[in-house]
Amino acid sequence: MAATMMKANKQLARASVQGRAARVSSRRAVVVRAAAASDNLGFKTMRNGIKEASEESLLTPRFYTTDFDEMEQLFSQQINPNLDMQELEAMCTEFKNDYNQRHFVRNETFKKAAEGITGETRKIFIEFLERSCTAEFSGFLLYKELGRRLKATNPVVAEIFTLM
Repeated sequence: MAATMMKANKQLARASVQGRAARVSSRRAVVVRAAAASDNLGFKTMRNGIKEASEESLLTPRFYTTDFDEMEQLFSQQINPNLDMQELEAMCTEFKNDYNQRHFVRNETFKKAAEGITGETRKIFIEFLERSCTAEFSGFLLYKELGRRLKATNPVVAEIFTLM
């Protein structure tokens, strides 16, 4: 499974790099279709088009908690006077600059590479994308909440989490 996932990632990475070289100045959105509801690919479904949740295991937990009080203590300059604020301010500047803004390219080359993934590899790739999207959204919510809660404790760290 890991080898198959690596193969799919390499195909998309290659397409992204090739696409960067052939970038067109006009910005168009390219939609990559994962699978139609009828393209079940062997997923367990609750009903047509709705997959069952993945099973929870040690390596794929479905839920976790964050100790926000601990995070406030960790980034409090009163409790932790050795915080390197210059380093944190430099990190905040890097996040503000957002050097990865144009890193990912979604053009026709990318679309063709994604459409070329078929069979079991496509099933694994779709699961990977779904888990990645879920993890990204979960991270977004966590960082947003940390940014909100840390404003009074350490505004620089709060801004870093908000920018993340």
